[in-house]
Amino acid sequence: MTSPRSIAVGPGPAIVVLLVAFNLRGALIALAPVMEQVRRDTGFSTAAAGLLMTLPVLCFALFSPVAPRLARRWGIEAVLVAAMAVLAVGVLLRSAATGFALIAGTVILGAAIAIGNVLLPALVKRDFPGRIGLMTGAYVTIMSAGATLAAGTTILIQRASGLSWPGTLVLWAIPAIAGMGACLLRSPARDDGSIPVAPGAGGLRRDSLAWHVTLFMGLQSLIFYSSVAWLPTLFFDSGFTEADAGLLLGLMNLVGLPASLAAPVLAGRRATQTGLVLGTSALTGAGLLGIIVQPTAAPVLWMVLLGLGQGAAIGLALSLIGLRAADSEYAARLSSMAQSIGYLIAAFGPFLLGAIYELTGSWRLAFVVTLVALIAQILSGWGASRDRQVGRPREA
Repeated sequence: MTSPRSIAVGPGPAIVVLLVAFNLRGALIALAPVMEQVRRDTGFSTAAAGLLMTLPVLCFALFSPVAPRLARRWGIEAVLVAAMAVLAVGVLLRSAATGFALIAGTVILGAAIAIGNVLLPALVKRDFPGRIGLMTGAYVTIMSAGATLAAGTTILIQRASGLSWPGTLVLWAIPAIAGMGACLLRSPARDDGSIPVAPGAGGLRRDSLAWHVTLFMGLQSLIFYSSVAWLPTLFFDSGFTEADAGLLLGLMNLVGLPASLAAPVLAGRRATQTGLVLGTSALTGAGLLGIIVQPTAAPVLWMVLLGLGQGAAIGLALSLIGLRAADSEYAARLSSMAQSIGYLIAAFGPFLLGAIYELTGSWRLAFVVTLVALIAQILSGWGASRDRQVGRPREA
């Protein structure tokens, strides 16, 4: 394995990881609580509104393979500077509130987030090779915290400030600029050329373990983005106010924070992660069943169960990328494969649920799709939890 000429120590690398991570969900999730307002102002149908949540996930799939190539050419931190800048531009453009601006801005911010999604696991593998579980848990927790703030406070901020929904969404350019600044300050101290980042998935697509990791990543993401896109609308249609529906979504993300931290730490301490796969899936399944059978009976309980399961699942999925890769090069390649193909799978979720609702008029029936995805998630997670790695360490 190639040895770096200078691995930075101290808080610097961690600050970059955590600030970038905070930006990887918030700007996207902030749209969900105001989706009904967007539909009213734009005239979008339910399926078209679902497309706004599907587009970023498609961008994750389309732009993830580009990230390792860019990092190999320019260095990880430099590429993250550009990604955070592009994210801020996408947020600003989306807030212009026309149909075209919504779509174009959503695509731009989705592309920026895709780059960060791929490069953070490689950055953790490179700078924290002995603490993959801990650092993955920390950045997934911060990423989930951004999603929690977006889901739970968007409507509250809008009402307190008197801003329109575009004015409220534009506030998410601020953390993107902060993340850009942290990466920019960090760049001169790195010599990324000493750590190669492979240009693509290559031969990993012939590796069954890589496919199991990829499918687990994609299926848990399908469930998450379907939930984020449509659970507020499901609760709103069930008689809850927009604010209460948003708070329930925020609760789901909030209770996922400790789970997203604990799962990677536990995963890093075990040779195999089969028990974690089964445990996280059981929690998710219990929450989904409650929502499908009787959403108004115990909505807080359903969202707590779903939040714990999904928080643990995303932490576990990202941990598996680092744990199943032999070095930072293979981590980037596996990350690219898992997130490009995985998010392509996930992209169908919000659109498919919206289309089923259009046909049936029932959100509860639409959410049966997530239970089917959960069964496949368990099977793929079982394969991904095997104690072996893709690739071999390179000799210096």
